[in-house]
Amino acid sequence: MVSVWCVLALAAAHNWSLHQLDVHNAFLHVDLHEEIYMSPPLGLWRQGEHLIKDLGDLKYFLCNEVSRSRKGISICQRKYALDIIKDEGALGASPVSFPMEQNSKIFF
Repeated sequence: MVSVWCVLALAAAHNWSLHQLDVHNAFLHVDLHEEIYMSPPLGLWRQGEHLIKDLGDLKYFLCNEVSRSRKGISICQRKYALDIIKDEGALGASPVSFPMEQNSKIFF
C-alpha cells in the first residue's frame, strides 16, 4: 500500500491526472475446454490479449474514495464504512448517549 501512497503523492505534487482503467481477465486463470466467441462491448479496446475499459478519472480505488481539489488529493473510506453498516442492517441507527458518567475512574 505504501507504493500506492507514493504514486498519489507524486500525482498531487506534479498535478498529474489520475485515470482508471479496467483490464478484463475473467478467463486468465482458467483452462477452457470449449471454444468461446464474443464481441467486445462499446467502450472497450484490445491491448494485446486483454480487453481494457476506460473508466475515466479515478474516483474509487481499493475501497477508497479519491477526490481532487486545488489543495491536493483527498482519500476517504466513507462509502466503504457505509456499505459495512448497511450490510449489518444498522444504516438507520442513531447515536445514543453513553450510559456511564464521563471521566469516571475505574479500578480493577
